[in-house]
Amino acid sequence: MDDNIADAALGRIHGKSNYWKAVGYWIGFLKGVVASRAIEEEEKVALVSHSKELFESFQDGDAFDVLEDLDGLEDEDMYELLEQVISVRSSDEEYRENVKLTVEFCGFLKGIACDSVITLDEIKTLIEFISLNEILLDDDRISDIYKASRLAIADGIISEEEQEEILTYISRVVGDSMADTGISTSRDIPALEGMLQTLEGYDFQGKEVVLTGTFCMLKRIFWKFLEEQGATAKKGVSKNTDLLICSEVGSEHYVTPNAGTKILRAIDYYSSDGQPEFAMEHMLLNLMENKL
Repeated sequence: MDDNIADAALGRIHGKSNYWKAVGYWIGFLKGVVASRAIEEEEKVALVSHSKELFESFQDGDAFDVLEDLDGLEDEDMYELLEQVISVRSSDEEYRENVKLTVEFCGFLKGIACDSVITLDEIKTLIEFISLNEILLDDDRISDIYKASRLAIADGIISEEEQEEILTYISRVVGDSMADTGISTSRDIPALEGMLQTLEGYDFQGKEVVLTGTFCMLKRIFWKFLEEQGATAKKGVSKNTDLLICSEVGSEHYVTPNAGTKILRAIDYYSSDGQPEFAMEHMLLNLMENKL
């Protein structure tokens, strides 16, 4: 066989494989987004990013519809659209033949965690997903998620500590799986314009600071320190945010199509307003060690 023909055939095979990875991940992501039984405002930025990436890479019609209708439809109608897309694509025989369960599940985890909040409905849907696909439990990381989730819903209330624990487990699966599936590794958050190299000498007085991701200690410990430095700790990113500090967990996978809502929103604000600036967890830890 001519080498050029062989190369072209191989390219088509790889292209098809990458397409099904991207579609499977996107459908899983949509399942995660609707798991809360609603579309949260904080999820919309990530929904746009993932849909835009799929459309631009593969001209996927459903992704285009989501992008086109997101601003025009009421949340309830958008929820119904996503449910319809999920139902049609998931029941398609070609989809079932080509999409790996692990890829879809990775997208699902990203969908429920993209707003850094885990609700009771999301936990129940997560448990149901794993229960219907018990082969996933062969992965110890997923088994940890399953155990933590079952414990969390025992009292019918998801505490902040339980959310942090589950988000930590999810970040391990999503982070590692990004490398395995080859999905989106195009832009590293630490290289963003506006990323500081150190927090030594940073003037926190009167600044609004937001933490995003799963940190090595409870966030309230960091919040207390920041407030002692004169900063105001906020949970959400806004136009008034001066500094966004990102956790180290999964930082090698902080890329714009897959980053959490806080990071995506901060990127948009920085592009238009020049703030907030970015810093990493280790910079804050170093500063704390020097101050204490």
